[in-house]
Parts: sequence; structure tokens; C-alpha cells
Amino acid sequence: MPETQRTWDDVATVLVYGLLIAAVVWLLAIRPVRRQRAQRAAVEARLAPGVRVMTTSGLLGRVVEVAGEEVVLDVGNGVQLRFVARAVATVLPEDAETIAALPEADTVAALEADTGRPDAGQADAGQADAEQPPAGAERDAPEGAGNSSPAPNVTDEDT
Repeated sequence: MPETQRTWDDVATVLVYGLLIAAVVWLLAIRPVRRQRAQRAAVEARLAPGVRVMTTSGLLGRVVEVAGEEVVLDVGNGVQLRFVARAVATVLPEDAETIAALPEADTVAALEADTGRPDAGQADAGQADAEQPPAGAERDAPEGAGNSSPAPNVTDEDT
């Protein structure tokens, strides 16, 4: 094989491998980032007052106000929290069947079904805390049983 033919074969091989590497990088790095940006833009476009959302930390709430890059969420009992709009992970559907399919909703629905109150889990936790003595409180103990100071050394010479 002539030397020039071998050179062109080497160049073609390098080009093919270069294109394959570029295609793999595009499939594994650039394409997913573009998809995430598109999903993020879709979520931010759907933000409007009254929409139920879940933040990236798992907090569920209803949008009260959208002001530029900030979103105010009502998380219940009149508590409103301000978040950066990028902290909203997803917009939740409004129909009950789809909400019941979400894992987070299963726990809340079970608590509401047991007591009929949305804050049932909080009330039960408060009762459990009431049964235990407050931190730092001493229990009833015999005189001197809880005393941590050492007894004085008494010797025959002291008496």
C-alpha cells in the first residue's frame, strides 16, 4: 500500500473515532442537560397563583404569588414561605386520583382518613411529647440519690 493511502486511512480512522466520541458526549452530557432545561422552563411557565406544587426538598404547597424569580407558597394553616422559583420541582395535578397515586399523598391521606383532620399527625406528636418530662427536669428520687457531689473525707483526726 502506498504511503499516501495509509496516511488518508489514518486520517479517516481518526475522524470516525472523533465523530463517535462527539456523538457519545452529546448523548450522555449535552442532550440530558437540554431536556432538564426544557422541563425546568415548563415548570416555571406553569407557576401561577392557586397551583399546587412540590419543592425540591419535598415541601407541598399552593402558590400564592409569583414575583419574578420568587414564589410565595401557602403550606397550610396560613403559613406562607418565600422560595426561589427554581426550588419548585414539579407542579402537582389537581384531581384527587392522581394525587392519591403520589407517595407523599398516601401518608397525608391516611392521617386525614383516620381522624378527619389534616393536622392529625401533629396532634399525636404533641401528645407523645406531653407524656415525657421536659428536658433537664429531675425525676422524683430519694434524698441524695441524684447528688453528684462527692462525700467529704472524714478521718479520725478531724473528729
